Amino acid sequence: MVKPNMAEVLRRELARPGWRGERIAVGTATDAYQPAEGRYQLTRRVLAVMRDFRNPLSLITKSTLVLRDAGILA
Repeated sequence: MVKPNMAEVLRRELARPGWRGERIAVGTATDAYQPAEGRYQLTRRVLAVMRDFRNPLSLITKSTLVLRDAGILA
């Protein structure tokens, strides 16, 4: 199952006045870099939203695809 609007939903949620900028954990239940990531780039788009809002995050992965997003994570 793919939620192609995930980054847009996250952007709306982080923009809400009540959001306090808590750390968000990505990849805790399943690796964020699933095979569909190559096509949809959802994780990359989510990381860009987190960067734009300067929201702290934790990312857990075993995938080397994370190297593609090193610039966003930096």
